[in-house]
Amino acid sequence: MKVKRWKGMLPTYAPHLFDHKKHRWDEIAQASCQAELVHETIILLSFVPIVFSIWAGAIMVFTITSVLAAAFDMTFVIIQRYNRTRIVGLMER
Repeated sequence: MKVKRWKGMLPTYAPHLFDHKKHRWDEIAQASCQAELVHETIILLSFVPIVFSIWAGAIMVFTITSVLAAAFDMTFVIIQRYNRTRIVGLMER
């Protein structure tokens, strides 16, 4: 997926949590797990508006926007998994 090429183009909400000069690697790995969980929860919640589309009558619009929002957040999950694998490798050395 060539994550290394595009991961720097996406924003980081709290970059200080991932700063290796301020935190130990195990703390950074923990922050990565928490960030991934947050984004996975957001992915699930992005499909909630589809339920409400029944009253609005525009189910296709709600479905398309929900899928796009989930895909966008999935990129953050991919980045967290990519980075955590590298962090764990650093910790093992």
